[in-house]
Amino acid sequence: MQSTRTHASITLILLLFVLISQESNGRKPDVEAVRKRVRQKGYTFKVNHNSATEYSIEQLCGTRPPDVLPMQSKAIPAPKATALPERFDWRELDGCSPIKNQGNCGACWAFAAMGAAESLYLIHSGQTLDFSEQWLISCTEAGDCNGGWYGTAFEYMISTLDAKDKSGAPLEEVFPYQTMNAPCDFNDSQRYLLTSWSMAQQDIDSIKQAILTYGPMVVMVYAEDLFQCYVGGVFNADIQGISNHAVVLVGWDDTQGAEGIWYLRNSWGPNWGENGYMRIEYERNNIGESPCFAELTLDNEPNSFNVPDTFPTIQAALDAADEGDTIFLAPGIYTGSGNRDIDFAGKNVTIRSTNPADPNCVSATVIDCQGTSADTHRAFKYANGENTTSLLYGLTIRNGYQLDNGGAIYCYYSHPTFKNCVFENNTATGYKKAGGAIALYNSSPTISNCRFVNNSASSYGGAVSCRDSSSPTISNCTIINNNAGAEGGGIYCWVNSLASVDHTVVAGNHADDAGGGFFFYECANMELPDVNEPNVPVITFCTITENTTNGFGGGLFCMDSIVGLNNSIIWNNSSGEILGTQIALMDDSLNDTALHVSYCDVTGLDQGHWIDTDCTLYWGDGNFDTDPLFADLPQQDYHLKSASGHWDELMHDWLLDDGNNYDPADDQNSPCIDAGNPELSTGDELKCNGDRINIGAYGGMETASRSPDQKCCMSCLQADFNCDCIVNLEDLVVIMGEWLECNLLPRHHCAE
Repeated sequence: MQSTRTHASITLILLLFVLISQESNGRKPDVEAVRKRVRQKGYTFKVNHNSATEYSIEQLCGTRPPDVLPMQSKAIPAPKATALPERFDWRELDGCSPIKNQGNCGACWAFAAMGAAESLYLIHSGQTLDFSEQWLISCTEAGDCNGGWYGTAFEYMISTLDAKDKSGAPLEEVFPYQTMNAPCDFNDSQRYLLTSWSMAQQDIDSIKQAILTYGPMVVMVYAEDLFQCYVGGVFNADIQGISNHAVVLVGWDDTQGAEGIWYLRNSWGPNWGENGYMRIEYERNNIGESPCFAELTLDNEPNSFNVPDTFPTIQAALDAADEGDTIFLAPGIYTGSGNRDIDFAGKNVTIRSTNPADPNCVSATVIDCQGTSADTHRAFKYANGENTTSLLYGLTIRNGYQLDNGGAIYCYYSHPTFKNCVFENNTATGYKKAGGAIALYNSSPTISNCRFVNNSASSYGGAVSCRDSSSPTISNCTIINNNAGAEGGGIYCWVNSLASVDHTVVAGNHADDAGGGFFFYECANMELPDVNEPNVPVITFCTITENTTNGFGGGLFCMDSIVGLNNSIIWNNSSGEILGTQIALMDDSLNDTALHVSYCDVTGLDQGHWIDTDCTLYWGDGNFDTDPLFADLPQQDYHLKSASGHWDELMHDWLLDDGNNYDPADDQNSPCIDAGNPELSTGDELKCNGDRINIGAYGGMETASRSPDQKCCMSCLQADFNCDCIVNLEDLVVIMGEWLECNLLPRHHCAE
């Protein structure tokens, strides 16, 4: 009997402990109730279960500012800029480290501080570092899982000594995150310091200026259940409460929301919000309270040179620059002596616009070579072993004209980086000259987010020519309406040139003889045609369409080469020959020719191609032949139509291809959506992605078209009470339930 009573007492005590523990930790949000509030208020954002809704808001939010701010954090104005851009986002400038997840430890303050610190190292040194939040929790007095203050966290990254009598942040790999208040126990190693920290004035323009000048900055916000359940859209609720959560602001956009939005970085994992980020309207939920920014000055910090304010020409600034320095070009048209025919002379220097992430700034920062057949000029020459830190960033280069290779840029045994640039109306002409925009000789640059339009070469490579072991990486580019007098209207690869091309549109290009889109000759010479080998050129997640040739291979031509083509669209190309409109494989008895195709939409599938003797077209898994349904062919918009929404670059919004009605028969859905290799992740595709990656140039990107197989509302109609994108009897059940609740129960049940 005594034993039974003892067990009962223990059970009761444990039950009380669990109940008290649950009460102290709060409760998880009622997502259905939150959905109801969103509908009733007509908010412009979506809510759902996500990685944060597994916890109570009390477990997630732990920012506790001190009652009195220390003297060194006294609010100071940030320097004034000449003009604040309409839109700015550090993510587009590679200034943000990957999203993290704090779990059920209220250390948002630590994650925010480390997020800002990691950004500073990315911006100033190009290093992607992962700092240890656990160090702040376990080894400092800045706070713990029950709360803390990011200002104090910055102090420990500057000069305040931690439990090991050291300052500076260790790396995550040295002291991994444990989601709890653990002892300060790790094998010390290199520490990373900040220089200083301060507070900005608490107004929108001052915060913008601080972000632009110093980098992503830490602020407070009031997080409640609407904030917690957010999964996308513009957050426009404004709930009053005491700020409790620390986040990082990485940019803004004045064209979204009522009067503009912040890009907010959270620490609740990539499955919260829009891949871990939120778009929140200005002055909502106390966003921007206690804004803090940190500064980083590295040893041997690179110098900055401004053209034309400090130096009259680009060449003058480059002559004065040292290794690692940055030259900023103010918006304007740069031409004449000193602004063209620029030789980097082996210097690894960045030349950039003031805001490479802003297309308007890029289009306004122009190097106009003004080259003609009688007066030839190009923009840049690299011929002294320049490496990837030699960077052109956010420039428009036009009207280069050379009686030589490389109308705009020539690279000889060098490996620079070209990013966010536009190359237009450049020409390389003369006997067997190549590379209307860029000519490579034994060079392997990195080319990303660039646009090539209306460039021409008299012989090879209307946009880009790769010769003699040149193996560029070309990513997220647009290559349209370029022309080659012989081969490779878009991209030309010759002799051991192993180009890697991904997420790129190659469209509307022309070659007189062969290869309207791509041309490969003697690339990847191997006895065994294994496309998985590292020395094989690979085209992946590309859209190859509307390219033409008078000869063979409207889309792609291969001779004595082995090439991989996967997760791509090769559609509606044309050739002068009856066969080979899309693909042509030829052999001149030097080496075998093989093309490996998998998870591609190909016009004609295995029919209509030119396959020469000793050439092999390998068909892997997942290939098909169906109209890809591009969004707007006349405007060369190659996003994929979807009744759930495709991204419109001009409107900067999602458009529904549903016939503007509720008849599913009028829906237009591309077969290329959810058609990629199922073993791959969906990458950066936003929610409603069907859990399978799209093919084509936008597959795996935020602008990938949404899956028509998933219910995916841009916003919930007032009559769609359960927000499932359909107004039907299920919604009637919801309204009847609420009617009964409000009319048969005490009136307070009808309140929010």
